[in-house]
Amino acid sequence: MNSLPPNAPGFSFKTRVSNSWANIELLRQAVIASARAVFDEDMSVAIGTVASELMENAVKYGCWHGSAIQTMRVAVRGREGGIEVDVEAPSSREAAAELERHLSWMRSFPSAEAAYQARIFELTTQPADKRSSMGLVRIAVEGRCSIHAELSAESILTVRATIDGDGDDALT
Repeated sequence: MNSLPPNAPGFSFKTRVSNSWANIELLRQAVIASARAVFDEDMSVAIGTVASELMENAVKYGCWHGSAIQTMRVAVRGREGGIEVDVEAPSSREAAAELERHLSWMRSFPSAEAAYQARIFELTTQPADKRSSMGLVRIAVEGRCSIHAELSAESILTVRATIDGDGDDALT
C-alpha cells in the first residue's frame, strides 16, 4: 500500500443509510470512487474493503429490531498519518462485549498476519464454529489497520478502523 499523499488530511466521506445488504456494495463503490480522487487504486480499494467489512458487521450484528435508529452511519476521514473509517450502528452490550473479546484476541498476537493464520487454523480444526469471524482480522491484514470499538450510553456501537498511512502492520 502506498503512503498517504500530502493532501490526504482533507479527504472526507460521510453518510447515513438504512441497514440494507444492498447498500453495502453501493457504499463500497462510492467510498472507492471518492477515495480514488485522492489516492491511488490500491489505497482506494483498501479503504473501500475496510468500509465494506465494517458495514457488513453492522448489518449482521447490529440490534435493528426494537431500536429507534434504523440506520448506520459511515464516515471516512483522512487524518495526519492515516485514514479513519467509522461505522456506527445500534448494538447491545452483549454484542459489543463479544466484539471487544474478539478484538482483544486479535491484539494478543504480534501481528495481524499471525492472528489471521491462527484464525484459519482454528476454523480448520474446529469446523463446528458457525461464525467465521474472519472479517475483522482480514481487514487488519489487508487494510493494514488497527480496529477499536466503543459503545455509547445510547447503545450505538462505533467501530473505527485506522489505516496507517505508511502501510505498516498496526494491529493495536
